[in-house]
Amino acid sequence: MGMKLLEERIRRDGVVEDGQVLKVDRFLNHQMDVCLFEEMGKEWARLFGAENVTKILTIEASGIGIACVAAEQFNCPVIFAKKSRARGKAGGGGDPPPQGRGRAGGGGVEPQPRP
Repeated sequence: MGMKLLEERIRRDGVVEDGQVLKVDRFLNHQMDVCLFEEMGKEWARLFGAENVTKILTIEASGIGIACVAAEQFNCPVIFAKKSRARGKAGGGGDPPPQGRGRAGGGGVEPQPRP
């Protein structure tokens, strides 16, 4: 099915505003179609499965859902970039980035194979 499914969904539910901006809030951002995400993750695994994918980097909020589903296909952690520094903490360091899914152990979370 691959990206053809995404193309069809954009044609059906995407909205172009001001003649330039494609809004996909109805299935990618504000309301997430997890089944669509899973198909997208499978397609990325097909296209990039031979690469040594060790992490998936995304932006805070909008990209996290898709990144998590894709990370399942690659059995790797998701790291998200924050939009701004954390406030109220010395040095603005904030929390450390997430380490992925799996069991806790030693220095963080070790990714585990899917059951």
